[in-house]
Amino acid sequence: MTEEEMYATYKGVYLPKVVHSSESLKYYEEFSFRPDDILIVTYPKSGTTWMQEIVPLIMSQGDPELVDTVPNWDRVPWLEETRACDLNLDQRPSPRVFITHFQYNMMSTGFFKVKPRVIYVMRNPRDVFTSYFHFSGMASYLVTPGTQTEFLHKFLDGKAIFGSWFDHVKGWMSAAEQQHIMYISYEEMILDLEASVTRIAQFLDTPLDSEMKRKIAERCVFKNMKKNKMSNYSLVPSEFMDPNVSEFLRKGIAGDWKNHLTVAEADYFDEFYRKKMQDVAAMAEEELYIVYKGVYLVKLTHTPESLKYYEEFSFRPDDILIVTYPKSGTTWMQEIVPLILSQGDPVVVDTVPSWDRVPWLHNNKALHLNLDQRPSPRVFITHFQYNMMSTGFLKVQPRVIYVMRNPRDVFTSCSHFSRMASFLVSPGTQTEFLNKFLDGKVIFGSWFDHVKGWLSATEQHIMYISYEEMILDLEASVTRMAQFLDTPLDSEMIRKITDRCVFKNMKKNNMSNYSLMPSTMMDQNVSEFLRKGIAGDWKNHLTAAEAENFDEFYRKQMKDVKYTFVWD
Repeated sequence: MTEEEMYATYKGVYLPKVVHSSESLKYYEEFSFRPDDILIVTYPKSGTTWMQEIVPLIMSQGDPELVDTVPNWDRVPWLEETRACDLNLDQRPSPRVFITHFQYNMMSTGFFKVKPRVIYVMRNPRDVFTSYFHFSGMASYLVTPGTQTEFLHKFLDGKAIFGSWFDHVKGWMSAAEQQHIMYISYEEMILDLEASVTRIAQFLDTPLDSEMKRKIAERCVFKNMKKNKMSNYSLVPSEFMDPNVSEFLRKGIAGDWKNHLTVAEADYFDEFYRKKMQDVAAMAEEELYIVYKGVYLVKLTHTPESLKYYEEFSFRPDDILIVTYPKSGTTWMQEIVPLILSQGDPVVVDTVPSWDRVPWLHNNKALHLNLDQRPSPRVFITHFQYNMMSTGFLKVQPRVIYVMRNPRDVFTSCSHFSRMASFLVSPGTQTEFLNKFLDGKVIFGSWFDHVKGWLSATEQHIMYISYEEMILDLEASVTRMAQFLDTPLDSEMIRKITDRCVFKNMKKNNMSNYSLMPSTMMDQNVSEFLRKGIAGDWKNHLTAAEAENFDEFYRKQMKDVKYTFVWD
């Protein structure tokens, strides 16, 4: 059957006739919202059923009775569907919870007038497409999708139920008065469901203790939710949804599109995506980053698998962990420490890329380096804040070298780096990026939280050093590190290591200067990865007003910190 036979058209968008009628749409248009109503908004196949499980459990303080006894389409109903007309929704006690797949420009006058709370859930459109394709094959009330390529063109052109994913997301992301809207992604929920439950509960002003959040998260993990007959659509007759063709709750993962889209289809999708979303700055974070413990991480190098590996990693007491906030001397330390441990032998730094010789434990690459087989002492690196460190780290307490840098220079370097790295969100204007940086809305979070957290880690075996100290007297800094690492070096060896690691010499090393990275990932014509290696370059970039704003923010954030910084 065709679209004309199976779908109604409402405000230019296809809706399935089986659950939408002129009466149900009139009911929706005239519905009286309350200010404390909660409206979950999703594009199809973006976490709808998941949210119909999570939000009721939060509102009931974890009591599972409702989700165990009432089908999800009744416990959190669609206002625009025929079913809503018979549920006496006006008699439900507050706060009521509803759901919709409608685009922002399809919302009713009553919605715009009352402004109820909204939770908007987004998902990678490639995964949405993949899930949608399977769903269209098993649901008899949807038009047969045809081949994958045929359906891909329909999906991208918005010729599917509820219209274009791009129009849907862009419309809701540009919604006026966003203070009553919470944005969250399917991928965030996959990565850290407990943190997502916490965020949702906070938005809904529903306090939950840590044990309750854990229980709700456990109840709502995909494998457990899939067993709930009130949520898995097994109550729907097979003539409407045929689970033998495809399960309604299929995999519940991120990235499954890679198992389905051909290279040509993926390339076509990516090009279409870039054109449609080029004017959407707010979506960039959702597309390029994942959220782990409340902090942005780069999707390109972080996955649920890599983070699980990190969380379960077995530290040894003689391991060495270098910790930096980005652009604070990371690459420098990946050069210096291996040279100290090798008694100045340059073979490893001349032949092994910095990211392999001193790897990030939480990056994808770590999964393939057989780190458990490396001889002691092993050297690793992280940009993680102290409160993001694993249980294994806190238990074993390996040696840590923590490197700090004047945050003004960190900001300046991060700004240049963000322009040359395609896997980072475009920084925008300097002032725009400054506000993001100060607010911690950048990868690895707030510089202030990072530094304050690690400075408070007094029970750990930590050496603190600053980028500025190393600039000022690198030989003395190498000496300090060697002493901390119990690696005796004579004065001549210290001098040689120092000479090898001065910025102009390190910059020539192809194993350290990131010249091995494709220009599609890091365009060194825009900005070199190893740029200047100096202290105080911020003075050449920040305006007087920006510097003053930075200084005021710094004073407020650091007023209780007792540590004496070189730059102060």
